[in-house]
Amino acid sequence: MSMFNNAHHESGGVVLFNGELILLFCENVNIHVIERNHNETGKLYLTTHRMIFTNRSMSSGLKSLSIPFYTLHDLTLEQPIFGANYIKGKSTEAGNNSKFTFKLKFTSGGATEYGQALLNAAKSVRNYQQSTAFQPPPAYSNPAGQYYQAPPNVYQPAYNCGFALPNDIFNQPPPAGFIYTSEAPPPYPGLNTHEMQKSAYPTQPPPQQSAGGQPPQMGFGGFQQPGFHPQNPPPAYPGSQNGYPSSGQNSQQPTNSMYPNLNNLAPSAPPL
Repeated sequence: MSMFNNAHHESGGVVLFNGELILLFCENVNIHVIERNHNETGKLYLTTHRMIFTNRSMSSGLKSLSIPFYTLHDLTLEQPIFGANYIKGKSTEAGNNSKFTFKLKFTSGGATEYGQALLNAAKSVRNYQQSTAFQPPPAYSNPAGQYYQAPPNVYQPAYNCGFALPNDIFNQPPPAGFIYTSEAPPPYPGLNTHEMQKSAYPTQPPPQQSAGGQPPQMGFGGFQQPGFHPQNPPPAYPGSQNGYPSSGQNSQQPTNSMYPNLNNLAPSAPPL
């Protein structure tokens, strides 16, 4: 479900889920939410899971708007004879399931290119939903965890998401120090969902604890007794100089890595 005022940081930055990546970023975008009579200008992000708008003014009633791809419908790219091109679509608000209509105008240009990327992203996630037994998540509440500065590679303008991203149009990176990540994983599917072992988000294995809450003991050869974490390669055999894998074997990326490789995602043709 779409959420109002839950995707921004008090400093004016954007808050992402754990494992969410930014694909496109653009400034000076005007958003008009018709049913709420909101008409604001700010920053627009296209991530692997949703579209996020953050307002330039933190004193406004609309500080941010988060629209997951799976909630988008009636998405169109309007090209009027008189006036600038704009993106129009509908989504469903979390909590009361009421629908709202939004319009996006790009004062610096790029509505056509962003619209094509958004249409392809929504189509890819919709195809994933149809191929799985995905059910919409329950009403979302703000995560209770802390917010942290996002890692440097959270902005992925050259990310292979299965369709061409207009990086030549939107070539400006987000401002440094304004991207935060929470401990909460994405509660809905995204472009990298299929790489996460049928989970909508990557999880980190919990620390090993022995009975009584004591720290785990060290095993033979100084290695900690391992838990079963198939996403992690086993440690080197005691006495061996080389770790896993041995020579002649090809190293593979863990399937539920926080930043998975989407090279296997079949590309889809851009809309006409």
